[in-house]
Amino acid sequence: MVSIRAIQNAGRAVTQCFRTRTVSAESKNLFSFAKRHPLKTSGQELNEDGMLLTHLGDFLPRDGYIDTARSAIGASRDSVHFAVNHAVTSHLGGSWVDKKFAYLIPMRAARASGENTFVGGIASDFYSHGRVKIPEGAIIVRRTESIKPGKFRISDASKIDEFKDLHGVKVIETSNPNMKAAVDTILQKLGYNLQNMDDVFDMGENFDCLIFKNMKLFSRFLTKNGMKPMFHTYTPNGKMDLLLMNLDLRANLNKGWQFVKDGEVLVDTRKNMLDALKYLDDYAKKYNYPLDFDINKLAAIIQKAATPKEAVNLIKSEMKISSFVNKEALDYCTELSDAKAERILYTYFRCLVDSPGLRKFDIAASRYAAAPSERTYRVINSLINRCNTCPEKSGIIDADTMAKLESCT
Repeated sequence: MVSIRAIQNAGRAVTQCFRTRTVSAESKNLFSFAKRHPLKTSGQELNEDGMLLTHLGDFLPRDGYIDTARSAIGASRDSVHFAVNHAVTSHLGGSWVDKKFAYLIPMRAARASGENTFVGGIASDFYSHGRVKIPEGAIIVRRTESIKPGKFRISDASKIDEFKDLHGVKVIETSNPNMKAAVDTILQKLGYNLQNMDDVFDMGENFDCLIFKNMKLFSRFLTKNGMKPMFHTYTPNGKMDLLLMNLDLRANLNKGWQFVKDGEVLVDTRKNMLDALKYLDDYAKKYNYPLDFDINKLAAIIQKAATPKEAVNLIKSEMKISSFVNKEALDYCTELSDAKAERILYTYFRCLVDSPGLRKFDIAASRYAAAPSERTYRVINSLINRCNTCPEKSGIIDADTMAKLESCT
């Protein structure tokens, strides 16, 4: 007969083994705690318990939270972005394969925390407003070069100095240099379905009916739970990010607010920005959309600053916002003549930030959010593609202004 003490000792030994162990990536023992998490219910709706949020980054958690770009480095964006049931795919906005950390959080646990506010988004870009509390049941994936290739080490987070504030959280270490690949592997071993429900980086002619069906399901899940199915780039906060990048470009290129040719003001950037900010403020109030910062304070700075460079400095000193330069665009514009650079800046701003484009997009986006349909989705995609590939025919760019800019040498 086995004594109770023997059973307790065995239990302690198993617990200690679980707290820190290194096993083969193929070993089933590593994920012995995992269970199956089907993505869909029997009624073919999305199962909240089958959704896992993944966030890849270079920052350690602070006080038990994942920092936003604002709280970490003073950038304009005050949100944390996740992909659902897959690690984020590289695209024109960046690559995350070489990140040092990944945070894996069950959707239900993330939303159950009374300290987290999730706005919505899409399955490949689900975002919060403010920092995100790391709840019990979360997993942190960490790249550690000392781990042998093909193996993982798993530990209780509270036993590691950098994560000692976290309880009920596991840390999985890997030497895999590709964090996306590591996360996608771990996600499946945890019992989740690996699936990008809205491959937004493969739209247009490659549009897939299954992708759209899943987009509808995720949109329905968001709407049912009081969140918004909106692309972050085209939200007021996304637009303000782009506006600040445009402002920073002008400042770094030592340009003024206006572009004048033969005594005629062809572009008045200050007026355009103030008009756009007014529209964004009205939009946010109408749809109860949480803003990342005080839009009226930003407008006041732009109004009083003598130059874009002075505006950038005032934003840094008064609003504590910095780091919004787009280096690629800056390098490109630096090599152009004043007139050509002005055309680029005008097109970039008008397409992505200014109110005429916003109004066209918002009509379609609002319809999609209310009742997702393939036709509305295609309208949105068409607006994006037309603006990106042929802005002068998009109905967003003012043809007369563009013609005058084109005539400048």
